[in-house]
Amino acid sequence: MDVLTILQRIIEVFGTEKAGIVITSISHFMLLIALVYTVIHLIKMMFEHEEKGTGFEEPVIEAEKLIS
Repeated sequence: MDVLTILQRIIEVFGTEKAGIVITSISHFMLLIALVYTVIHLIKMMFEHEEKGTGFEEPVIEAEKLIS
């Protein structure tokens, strides 16, 4: 099924007046799912980043040794 077929089916079922509301509701729901997924992914990456470290700890320690 392509997008046009889906839109035509929505218009057939709900009529032209309510089809816009239905399509808008579906798109908002999809955006909400994408937002929740993004936030969960960022939180997950933040915790992985804390566990692994930034990767700059050793060069900073070596630079501090060279300075002092």
